[in-house]
Amino acid sequence: MRRPAIRQQVSRTLSVPAPVGGWNTRDMLAEMKPNEAVILDNMFCLTSSVRVRPGSVDYVTAIPDDAHTLMAYRSITGTSKLFAAAGTEIYDVSVAGLCGSPVLAGLSNDDWQHIIFGTSAGNYMIAVNGAHLPIIYNGSAWGNIFSATFSNAISGGGLTSVGTLCTCVMTNPHNMHTGMSITVSGASQTAYNGTFVITVTNATTFTYVALSVPSATPATGSPSAVPTVNFAITVANPLNFIAITQHKNRIWFAEKDTLKAWYMGTNAIGGAAAAFDLSALFSRGGYLMALGTWTLDGGAGLDDLLVFVTSEGQVAVYRGTDPAVAANWTLVGVYMLAQPIGRNCLQKFGGDLLMLTRQGMLPLSKALISADVTDRMTASDKIAQTFSDYGTLYAANDGWQQVLFYEENALLVNVPVSIDVSYQLVMNTTTGAWSRFTGWNARCWERFESGIYFAAGDKVVQAWTGNTDSGAPISFEGLQAFTYANAPTQLKQVKMLRPIIATESQPNILLGVNADFDTSAPTGIPTFVPATAGLWDTAEWDLDYWGGDQVIRREWQTAFAMGYSFAAHMVGTISASSFNWISTDYVVEGGGVI
Repeated sequence: MRRPAIRQQVSRTLSVPAPVGGWNTRDMLAEMKPNEAVILDNMFCLTSSVRVRPGSVDYVTAIPDDAHTLMAYRSITGTSKLFAAAGTEIYDVSVAGLCGSPVLAGLSNDDWQHIIFGTSAGNYMIAVNGAHLPIIYNGSAWGNIFSATFSNAISGGGLTSVGTLCTCVMTNPHNMHTGMSITVSGASQTAYNGTFVITVTNATTFTYVALSVPSATPATGSPSAVPTVNFAITVANPLNFIAITQHKNRIWFAEKDTLKAWYMGTNAIGGAAAAFDLSALFSRGGYLMALGTWTLDGGAGLDDLLVFVTSEGQVAVYRGTDPAVAANWTLVGVYMLAQPIGRNCLQKFGGDLLMLTRQGMLPLSKALISADVTDRMTASDKIAQTFSDYGTLYAANDGWQQVLFYEENALLVNVPVSIDVSYQLVMNTTTGAWSRFTGWNARCWERFESGIYFAAGDKVVQAWTGNTDSGAPISFEGLQAFTYANAPTQLKQVKMLRPIIATESQPNILLGVNADFDTSAPTGIPTFVPATAGLWDTAEWDLDYWGGDQVIRREWQTAFAMGYSFAAHMVGTISASSFNWISTDYVVEGGGVI
């Protein structure tokens, strides 16, 4: 009896995870891990899936100039404020809507470095830029840090009024700015006295609006005017302070275009500043670029070290609290690293300090324990080539910044490609996986309350919210690592492809398979069937989809690719739902060796 012929199976299935290992531009395409990606744009790596990045929404619009600095303030009672520096003015952008009038005007530029410094009197935000007296905010009013005691004398007959508008002429330049608060006292006509917000008209004159019309003009008595937020520094010239940090209850400043730092007394904002000259320490020369505090466990418990970074990539680390006391101040070491990028090159990360350099993002805990710093020590090891390329092309552009978004386990590195275009290199701080964001053309970033914000042109934008960019769809692209399907010398044909995704609505994507390390865009269009939400009292429980829930989609798509290796390539947009890529299945038919 003839047995029926049994047809051998010629096709097999293969399943690979989504690229949760992140973007890899370091390794050769043939040596990448299955969970990595050749391209990963506008996708964020989670522990078990890759999702399209969240959207953004315009928060404050119509700022009169392009904003270049965002500064968040928080008081000891929890009150928060967000300020944007744009042109020569600062605006309160704490509340969504149209931008209001400036809270501080007449400044030199809008590139500021700032800290929050707590004292027994409350929290102060202090900002420096190397071209202007440091500005300071106490939660309700703005002031300056002066280079000497402020002269409060009003010239004889120099306090006059027209109705409630009062004009004050000082005997010396006042160095104040529109939006600062002053306290006037000593005038016989009490309507002149009080605390007011001023408008500066020239170097010695400002105006303010009294609560009532003074009974005489000019004022008599012995009137004087002082800023309500007034701190004076002696010895140093704070006009030259360009970088700032706090270390063990002291404020430290870097002096512009020098290797000299200045430090204040314990818990002090004003008073005598002491010089700390590092010129003999740094053999490469240059100038101080940034200051920071690094928390290190040296074997006897955690200790905060003070870090000085120069423009040439040299780093000096000190332990102690008071440089004036030799027994309490020790040089840990001087290290040679790659050149830093920008004044926002330092970012605290847990107990470590990340330094943004042309070689990548260096954790000081690793970089300073070896005499030979390699790319494998960087937190950006997987995208080392990208960091190198971007550093070469864009290091001179303003806007480089690291920002840690704890709430989403994300670290963003802002890369200013041009005046109007920025990328973000984004790392999942739990897994270390990288991807790249586009479409957020940020000039600067700041965390505010529980959200994250960036300035783009004349507006402030809240990021990481919703599924569109202010109503515009979010475009994304992912090309998985190429796989040989365990048969590197066998020719193979991919016949079908099935991405496993979770989404609330029908995705709009192009899907294809690339063979033998081709990275061109896909041309196939999947035929996903839209998920239909069930109707209450009609749909069957456990059988129908309910509106708003994520649906796992696993439809097979026709595909064609011939080669020894292959990879799924996905390009698409979202605008109405989230999108999570979980894994990818292939139907593969094996061929010959050649």
